[in-house]
Amino acid sequence: MRTKLPEPKENKSRMIIGILLGVVLLGGVTSFFLSDKKDSRPKAKKSDFVTITLPPPPPPPPPPPPPVKVEPPPPKEDEMVEQEPVPDDEPPPEAAPESPPSDDIGSNASGAGPSIPGGNGSGGNGKGTGRKGGGSRFGWYAAKVQTSIADALRRHPSTRNATMSLQVRIWPDANGRIIRSQLIGSSGNAAVDAAIKDQILTGLQLPQAPPSDMPTPIVLRINARKPTS
Repeated sequence: MRTKLPEPKENKSRMIIGILLGVVLLGGVTSFFLSDKKDSRPKAKKSDFVTITLPPPPPPPPPPPPPVKVEPPPPKEDEMVEQEPVPDDEPPPEAAPESPPSDDIGSNASGAGPSIPGGNGSGGNGKGTGRKGGGSRFGWYAAKVQTSIADALRRHPSTRNATMSLQVRIWPDANGRIIRSQLIGSSGNAAVDAAIKDQILTGLQLPQAPPSDMPTPIVLRINARKPTS
C-alpha cells in the first residue's frame, strides 16, 4: 500500500506558520528576559544635600592687663620727739654732782634713755651719766633699761673685761623684749661689737615693759674700761 504524500503547497503553508510561531515565541522570551533584567537593577538612591553654614568663631579675648606692681613704702622709724628748749629767762636746773668713775662696768655703762635735748642724759644734747633718767617723763624707764644692759654686759665673757665707748639704739616690744638693736660707733673689736648686738642686746628681756606712748628707738651710751687690779 502506498503512502499518500501531501501536496507541496500545503506543506509550504505549514512551514511558514511554524516559522512565524517560532519567531513570536522567541520574541516573547527575549522580551521577558530583558524586562526582568531591567527590573533587577538596583534603583539609584537620591541623595539629599543639606547645606549647613557655620557662624564665624568669636574673636579671641583680649590679653589680661599686666599686674600692677605696688611697692610697699619703706618702714618708717619713729624717732624721739624733741622737747621744747627751756626759755632763756628761766635758770637752768643744776646738774647733780657726778661720782668718780669706777672700774665696775655697770657704773661706766651710762645711758640717757630717750634722745631728748635738754635732758640730763647722754642722748641728744643732754649731759651726765643718765642714771637720773634725764629731764623727760620717760627717764625712770631709761634708768631701768640702763641697769639691765649693764648687768648683761658684766655677765657676758666677751664684754666683761672689754674697754669701749659707743652709743647703741634699742627697740623693745610691748612686752619689754629687745627685738632690734643698732650700734653707733664701734668698740674697736669686731667680735665684741657682734656680741653686743647679737648676743647681749637683741633678745634681752628688760625688767619692765615700756610705756605705751614711749617713742623708739631708745638711745643709750655705753662707757666701760678694764678693771684695775
